[in-house]
Amino acid sequence: MLSDFYHEKENGKIWSVYEYDIDEEDGTIGPRKGPFLFSFDKKKIYDYWRDYPDNMTAEEVELFDKEFPEWAGGYYHHEYRGKLTTEEDAELLDILGE
Repeated sequence: MLSDFYHEKENGKIWSVYEYDIDEEDGTIGPRKGPFLFSFDKKKIYDYWRDYPDNMTAEEVELFDKEFPEWAGGYYHHEYRGKLTTEEDAELLDILGE
């Protein structure tokens, strides 16, 4: 797996991580689907679905919420988990890789 760091917002402080996968059959490179990955320092990479907000410091959560208000507070994952039918919940967990 290969990855690039980039800022989604002009003058952003948080690095988003764009990941690529190499197809084992034909060797082509394409975007990886699934996690929303980001970093504050290009060293430690967070996965939004697993780490927000419990595995982040209060300062990191505050910065994240300011830079990504549309994702602040838990967004879809935290809003709908446990409120879906068993089949819908299983599909969501499969999409999230859990």
